[in-house]
Amino acid sequence: MKAIKIDFLENEYNVAMQLFTKKCEIQQKIDNELRALLRAEPFAIADYNNVLNEFYKIIEEQKKDSNTLQLKGAKLVELLDINISNLLLLQSDFQMQGGDTTEPKISAFTVFAESEGEIQKYHECMAVIDALNKFEKYELPLNKQNWVRFMPFISFALDSEQFKPSVYFIKGGKYI
Repeated sequence: MKAIKIDFLENEYNVAMQLFTKKCEIQQKIDNELRALLRAEPFAIADYNNVLNEFYKIIEEQKKDSNTLQLKGAKLVELLDINISNLLLLQSDFQMQGGDTTEPKISAFTVFAESEGEIQKYHECMAVIDALNKFEKYELPLNKQNWVRFMPFISFALDSEQFKPSVYFIKGGKYI
């Protein structure tokens, strides 16, 4: 049985893309700050949520020849008088964004009718939509948006001014 696309959650996808873009910008700023602090190309950062710890490890590695007392990175930064305030702010900003930095996939925001019952509901909704569209040529007391109030199994897309099957109805009352 082949799944049928019901809807694409465009608003949710756009929010996820904005968050992803913001996190990528912060990562770039962190990389630039590390270049400035290390006066070299930064090492690959494994965890931007803990970039300060990563920075300490890099400092320990850079200074291992001259660090005869084997001081930890935090102490080296303090003794070398390295200003890490911008790095702290960027790390905090990155952490406030939450989540990971994987690019949102369109497929994750696409809702499908997958089970036999969902596919049956989808086809029934489409039959109602087809019937309603046949009445467009007549002047009726209710506009299309008002029709939806009486039929919870369809919704009305304002951007395209078209009826569409209700994801909530098809998925058995589950909000997506």
